[in-house]
Amino acid sequence: IRNMVSIFEKLNDFIADPYAVKEFRNGNDYQRSNIVESFDLLAMHKLNGYYDVIMFTPHKHQIYFRLVHLPQTREKEAQRVWSAYKDRLLPILKSSQDCFTTAILSSITTIIRRNDIRSPAHIAVEVGLVDAFKGTRSLAPWLDSQSCENHSTPLHLACEMKQPATVVNLVSAGAVLTKVDDYGNTAFHIALAKNSEEILTTLCKADSGKAINIINKDGVAPLHQACKDNNVNLCKILLDNNANPFLQGKIGLPIHYALKYKSIKITELLLDQCPVLVHHVCAKHGALPLHWCKGTEEIKLLLTHETPVNVASHGGQHPLHVMVERGRLEAAMLLITAHADVCSRGQNGNSALHFAVLDDNVILVKMLLLFGANSLVKNDFGETPGLLAMRSAKPNKETIVDMFSCIGGLLPYSPVKHMDTVDGVSFNQPNARTDQLKVLCLDGGGIRGLVMTHILMVLERETGRKCRDMFDWISGTSTGGILAIALALGRSAVEAQRLYFRFKDEVFVGSRPYSSEPMEVFLKKEFGEDTTMEILKDGPKLLITAALADRKPVHLHLFRNYDLTDQISSDTKANGLQLEGESSLKQLLWKAARSSGAAPTYFRPMGSYLDGGLVSNNPTLDTLTEIHKYNKEVVRRGLGDYRKVGLVLSLGTGQVPTTRARSLDLNWSRNPISLMNTALAGSELVQMVVDVACQTSGYVVERAKAWCETMGADYFRLNPSMEQDIQLNETNNEVLLNLLWDTQVYLHDNKHLIDKIVALL
Repeated sequence: IRNMVSIFEKLNDFIADPYAVKEFRNGNDYQRSNIVESFDLLAMHKLNGYYDVIMFTPHKHQIYFRLVHLPQTREKEAQRVWSAYKDRLLPILKSSQDCFTTAILSSITTIIRRNDIRSPAHIAVEVGLVDAFKGTRSLAPWLDSQSCENHSTPLHLACEMKQPATVVNLVSAGAVLTKVDDYGNTAFHIALAKNSEEILTTLCKADSGKAINIINKDGVAPLHQACKDNNVNLCKILLDNNANPFLQGKIGLPIHYALKYKSIKITELLLDQCPVLVHHVCAKHGALPLHWCKGTEEIKLLLTHETPVNVASHGGQHPLHVMVERGRLEAAMLLITAHADVCSRGQNGNSALHFAVLDDNVILVKMLLLFGANSLVKNDFGETPGLLAMRSAKPNKETIVDMFSCIGGLLPYSPVKHMDTVDGVSFNQPNARTDQLKVLCLDGGGIRGLVMTHILMVLERETGRKCRDMFDWISGTSTGGILAIALALGRSAVEAQRLYFRFKDEVFVGSRPYSSEPMEVFLKKEFGEDTTMEILKDGPKLLITAALADRKPVHLHLFRNYDLTDQISSDTKANGLQLEGESSLKQLLWKAARSSGAAPTYFRPMGSYLDGGLVSNNPTLDTLTEIHKYNKEVVRRGLGDYRKVGLVLSLGTGQVPTTRARSLDLNWSRNPISLMNTALAGSELVQMVVDVACQTSGYVVERAKAWCETMGADYFRLNPSMEQDIQLNETNNEVLLNLLWDTQVYLHDNKHLIDKIVALL
């Protein structure tokens, strides 16, 4: 039996793992007589044909651990392991009491045997000995050791393994934060990669401002990495601890990385701390942050920080060129409404229109043409956008060529000048009618006011003058009132058109009824918070209509940039009800615009005022009446002669398609079906009353035309038909661009009218 037990033990020793850690409560078998070598807490014994490496604890009640049990036939292996344990295990044993367990010792010894690179400090980190670097110096020689894969330090490894407590102890022990691994990464880079706010905060507190801004071999500093990862919290920690927002990485500054990877909140955070970042270019392209934007949200953010919009990159590209090349319609439109130059030339002398044609992008070509892009500008190869379109072999060639034909973009453009006759109307004496008044009347119609801006763009292009210099009187209702003020301030029709697109983006937010505050903020920003009518008194006479709704019946009120007829209109101050302000000249511009545009169900009233469209949606007749009163007062006071009206140009916002109305039979029968029909008829009747009150065409136009004929004045009504009924609060850019294009087609088809108007102007 004894022999069998002995054989079994030997067989078990042969099969068992010779490196399995075994705990003993006494070490009686290991005497000095069988010791081969000893060092501090370690000893190697030769016992019963085996080499055993023994470790004992430094406690009063010692515990023994057998770390190695190798047969004498493997003497070289035993010596090699002994040497490794003596050099790398012993410092760890002295660093922490936590390692005196079978599990921890097994982990440590396994790492030592399988990895002959890692230092004791690295091993202590790997097995999770948190206190190994606290209050002891046994691992001090290896505190910044890079004896590890990728030449990582123990601090790198602690960050990699997300051990915040170990990081605290390493930093407290004096670990160097500026050490980098084979990839140039500091502990900061590793902490960011592991998304550890706790570790990053610890590192930041210990850093003097050097390690936090080290750039790795990928050209990325920690702040760049946080921007790439779209990690707002980590980015904030870095910025609060001396991370440099002006540090150039491989592609650029942190803000360029944030925009490239669509980190909107980080971009906002960077700009809040350093608004001047909008002016700094990237290292890769010499491009502004605006060049790197991928959507409208980022662009709006940069625009609020007054970013330049017409600065070229090193390659000559403007932000608008980039958006057009990438096919970003909304972004391109936003830049244009922020005064981006649609005619600027970029790489190889190409304009945005060249790029749109090259990309065969119909909607972008349409948009650029509508915003005044020069279709005849040549690139460095002598090619115009129209020529590129004609040479194209892409699917949309015919559509784009037709678009250029519609605006005369295939042949050199020659404005109408020095004409003697147009369609039988004689203009042999261009100055013969300069003593007669030229009047511009602008309808209400919400966002459809874009139609009027486009018509005026064509007139300004043909005459080479702004509307302020072409007309003696300008009147407007609601949206037309806003446009009238913009024109009176000296803005071009192109600028006014961009104003409309900004308006719908900033004001038509949410659902009806809209908050009045965004509209008021917008109008103050555009026209000035303290600017009054007085600033316009030397320009054309200005009339803005509004409805005084604090009395019955509702009265028409006219905001003016002159005082001469204020007393004439005093009859509107009925029943002790007074108008706001002592004088028309004291009226704030933004309040006049806000009052005229206070459309019911869209915006709240402006004090006593409602939308002027309720009483004068087409202000032509009211304008002619006011001119007559003004002339009479001028003559009565001896201030001048009665000036006749020579030209009246009335612009509409698009003719709504005619549709069939429901029955208006209001039958008060008790029959449920009849009652339902009555309800529908009532709704139809209400809509009909609103339509009649806000009528701008039909009999309203006929009356104005007849009045002008009796005065001997030329009357022109330009109001293109719409294929569909576009809502007053439409915000879809493609819908609005198509509306403008329909207007362009209308003007092309009625060029004879434009020629007549231009000649008279």
